[in-house]
Amino acid sequence: WARMESRFSWVVVVHGGASSGKSGTRSGRKKLEEIVNAVVEKAKQHHDLNPFSSLCELAQFLTVQSVCSLEDDPQFNAGTGSSLNEDGKAECDACIMEGSSGAFGSVGAVDLVKNPIVLAQAILNDQITGNPVSDMVLQPVMLV
Repeated sequence: WARMESRFSWVVVVHGGASSGKSGTRSGRKKLEEIVNAVVEKAKQHHDLNPFSSLCELAQFLTVQSVCSLEDDPQFNAGTGSSLNEDGKAECDACIMEGSSGAFGSVGAVDLVKNPIVLAQAILNDQITGNPVSDMVLQPVMLV
């Protein structure tokens, strides 16, 4: 689902997955529309209270909010809706990149983390600021 926001001249596109599950149904498409609209509204509210300093900051906000929405909805194969491993656990991966610098943060096979994208974002911000998130981060940018 996609929505263009003319006030800020940006587009939000969210892909709900390619599985044969619920994400391809009419209710799945409706849910994607709701997610995109909610994320756009969050971005507008955030911008009104605390203006984004750059398009990169805006893009990171939109990305993390969109992925968190997918991770929080069991209808999508992300986070709470993830396929389980042979031990019956959801192990999730997430990655986010900042385009102007090429810095990125990623996590692999994490469990017991509500929103893996938030952890990946923390690692990304570590790469940008140089402040380590954890001693477990393998340089340059992956927590496994």
